[in-house]
Amino acid sequence: MLLFAALLGSSLSAIAADLDIPTPPPFPSSDEKAGRNAPVLPLRTELSGFVEVSRAGTTLRGDDANSKGRHWELRGTGNWGAGSDWNLQMDGTYQRASQAGAKANSFSVTGHGYFRQPEKYAVGVYAGMTRLSESSALPQLAAINLSQEAKIVSGGLETAYFLSQATVFARIGFGKILAEGPDLDQSALDAGARYYFTDNLRLDLEGGFRHRRTDHVKANVLSIGTTANYRLPNNPISAFGGYRFEGFSGKRNGAVFGGKTHGFLVGLRYHFGSESLKDEERTGPLWSSRHDGF
Repeated sequence: MLLFAALLGSSLSAIAADLDIPTPPPFPSSDEKAGRNAPVLPLRTELSGFVEVSRAGTTLRGDDANSKGRHWELRGTGNWGAGSDWNLQMDGTYQRASQAGAKANSFSVTGHGYFRQPEKYAVGVYAGMTRLSESSALPQLAAINLSQEAKIVSGGLETAYFLSQATVFARIGFGKILAEGPDLDQSALDAGARYYFTDNLRLDLEGGFRHRRTDHVKANVLSIGTTANYRLPNNPISAFGGYRFEGFSGKRNGAVFGGKTHGFLVGLRYHFGSESLKDEERTGPLWSSRHDGF
């Protein structure tokens, strides 16, 4: 009997050795479970932008007199990627201007919500507000006899189209100039292009048109400007300088008025969240916010 049991045990061991029994998989770890449940397209929360300071000098040639002016500006802008190519850009600006003895402080904020495919196009909406402490320091607004304090509110549509070495853009908007007395309705159109000689050397060209009206005042403002931008390689600092022309004309209580200004500006920017000027435009803050009167 003992001999039979020994022979049976050795036979079962030999059969078990010949069988290919699969090893069960280990239980997944908590990290693997988290990765399995992660979304295919994670939400982007990238932030990029810049802070800039600039100084400009202007010359006014009007119907009544000629004068010189100057202003400086502090501006900051940031862009957040909200996922699936949606973006939010916020701009804030403080400006100080003087012209013919009058001085003005300007505070403005603008928000942009838009959809962008970096190498194709972008389209979105914007809304902004500018508050002026002394509108007589701004030639195009002084010509229509605004009260000392004024507020400009505006909004509209904007779009851009990306090429390999250039970007073209356009913006259309509507708003109001709020002051003591009748408010002015305003319509605006801007268009321009940015050409990249290299990723860190860019030339900007932009033109704009403003039409303002009330029962007793009608005014048109036409502007054109160009700016050269250079960013140091592998460095967050860039410099820029440019020229701007602005002509205005209209009627006030039947009387014709007009004038023009020439201005030159220089400035510096500190960039964050981008590698070059081109990278910043295609993945970071895209839009520039025009500030009336500067």
